[in-house]
Amino acid sequence: MEETEIIRRAMGLIGSRKTPAKAAASRANGLKGGRPNGTLKPLSEFECKCGKCPDDPKTYCPRGRAILRRRAAASKVEAGQVETAAA
Repeated sequence: MEETEIIRRAMGLIGSRKTPAKAAASRANGLKGGRPNGTLKPLSEFECKCGKCPDDPKTYCPRGRAILRRRAAASKVEAGQVETAAA
């Protein structure tokens, strides 16, 4: 084996070793929690530029885009393609 290969393997073993500092950092990160459960912004806060929301939302309208995005997400959940957090 070449010297660089020996060094690479040795560093891999050293890096994978669980030190007390790594264990403490892992515990601290675990206490932070997971990804935040973001709440959706109410549709009333989106400005409607097309005047047709919610019956016929348009993609150029900010409120229309939000409506279409939420409809698409709901249809994926109904179809079983996506699991919800409550499930």
